[in-house]
Formats: sequence, C-alpha cells, structure tokens
Amino acid sequence: DDELAGGATLEEVAQTLSLKFSTVGPFDRQGQNQAGTKDAALPTDSIFFDSAFSSEKGLDSGLLETPDGKYYVLRVDSVVPSALRPLTSVRSELVAQWRRAEQARTVKENADRLMEEAREVTTLVRRAKNLGYRVRRTEPLSRDGKVVETALTMEQLSTLFTLTPGDMTSGPTSSGKSYVIAALEEIKEANPAADPEGVSKIRITI
Repeated sequence: DDELAGGATLEEVAQTLSLKFSTVGPFDRQGQNQAGTKDAALPTDSIFFDSAFSSEKGLDSGLLETPDGKYYVLRVDSVVPSALRPLTSVRSELVAQWRRAEQARTVKENADRLMEEAREVTTLVRRAKNLGYRVRRTEPLSRDGKVVETALTMEQLSTLFTLTPGDMTSGPTSSGKSYVIAALEEIKEANPAADPEGVSKIRITI
C-alpha cells in the first residue's frame, strides 16, 4: 500500500518487494478466455472477477483479500468489448451440445411412441423386451423414495403416486441420457403397525 501510494507501479512494487506479478487476459466474468478455457494463473473466487469488472481502466484496485486469506492488487490495462466467440473456437462445443439435444429428443420420441403403442402393461413389457430395452420390476416403493431405485427421479416417483394401477408415466433419468417408462402395477396400503420405525421417521420429517 505504501509503495503504491508513493506512485510506484504494480510492476515496480512486485520487483521491489519480490512479489509475484502476472499479466492475464482477456477473460470474461467466469474467467474464460476467447477459446473458452481458463488461465491457470487466475484466482478461482468470484470476488476477483467482480473486482476486475468493476475497476476503472488503468487504476490499481487497492489491496484486496481472497476468502482463503491471500492478498492481491489488480489493474485493468484494457477492456475488450463483449462479442460472440468465433465459430471456430466453439464448434466442437456446439456439436457436442447439438448431439446431446438430438439424443435426448430421440429417446423421448421412442419412449412416447412405445407408451402410445403399448397402452397396457403386459404389452409394454413384451414390446420393450423385443426392442432390447431393459425391463425390471421394482420392489414396493415408498413415497419418500427411501427404497433405492436409481432409474427413477423423485419427480417421476411423485407422479407414480398420483396414478391408478395400469397407468404409465415416462420421464428422463437424472443424467438426461435415457428415458424411463414406469407402469404402476399395484397399490399396497400402508400398515403403520408393521413398520413402527418407518412411521416414527415420517413423524420426525413432518
């Protein structure tokens, strides 16, 4: 602070006090450069980027502290106007996003078509097996999802508890890479006397 107050530049202060000095950028508010990657010399905390984008060009920021107790001073030498990244730098990313979107659309269409054509559970199981899809019969599921069934999301599990036996519902898995068609086979009435521990847990949750 004293060196800067005396008129020394950041470069001079770094040399006088044997401090690390780095020139980085340009980068956006997330720390990514025009190629979409992040310079390893940049801090990871958002405070740095907030300070950089609120600083006046050519002026030192003053001594700043990171959440983990490190100190730094930054200076914005130039400002690059906001612009879309060149197509060549984002082509592979765009292609990957397009491929994921197309895969998600395709599996959804396949699931919707299978549900529409099957109409009832027995036919659904038979057609799914013939098409090479994985078919499984779960153990009884509780509304809170404590019984592990990784293929179902909590949203789809909640939907199952609004259906009547024989009804079906479909939805994406948590990864979004595949779809699950769930058919409600039967409803088993809760028996509090048979599971006092479970009832106690529900009371605690409520």
